[in-house]
Amino acid sequence: MRFRLIVLFLGIYLSTAAAPTDSLVIHSALAGEDYIAWINLPGGYSRDKTYPVIYVLDGQSGISR
Repeated sequence: MRFRLIVLFLGIYLSTAAAPTDSLVIHSALAGEDYIAWINLPGGYSRDKTYPVIYVLDGQSGISR
């Protein structure tokens, strides 16, 4: 089971590693801070099509600084 999860996450990582990435800065007047939303687009992205979406909150919270 553990091996299957590793393979699944590795496949997801590799499929998104070369994806076009964009960012959007959102300012919070209440917190007085800027927040960055990272957006990964699929290869061959077109505004004329619809795509499934995955939202990941606090994606960098596990990264030690």
